[in-house]
Amino acid sequence: MNDDNKFGILPYPYDEKLLASALKDSSPRLQVYLFPETAIVLGRGSNPEVELKLEESLKDQITLYRRRGGGCSVVLDPGNVVVSVILPIPGISENKKWFQRCTDWMIDGLEKVGIAGAYQDGVSDLVISNRKIAGSALYRMKGILYYSVSPARNA
Repeated sequence: MNDDNKFGILPYPYDEKLLASALKDSSPRLQVYLFPETAIVLGRGSNPEVELKLEESLKDQITLYRRRGGGCSVVLDPGNVVVSVILPIPGISENKKWFQRCTDWMIDGLEKVGIAGAYQDGVSDLVISNRKIAGSALYRMKGILYYSVSPARNA
């Protein structure tokens, strides 16, 4: 992450107002939105020199963002939906438990809108019939849990 300035990687801006408002009053927040641009979003620990064709990305002037949560880099464009959830959770422990609860909630939500058969594969992927349909990330700060998932538009 120390090379973010060198590569022009910006902080992921789209959930910052949501986080700020949740921090003010410690209440849950949900935000669902269409991603407004084409960009590469790197995970908290992603190394752009390993995960990206960096020269091509910079030459093509693709915006690079770094999200708060972990996971690998993803390409998002205006066809992608992003679901972000913020929950007031005491402390910063039990991340696996909370990550699982959020993932289960997302799978249940998909079923409720007619998308059946989704399951978790690995740590953070949502899959149907061995095909990845979404990736998710978790970020914790004291008292706040931030979970974000971006389903693929053509899944």
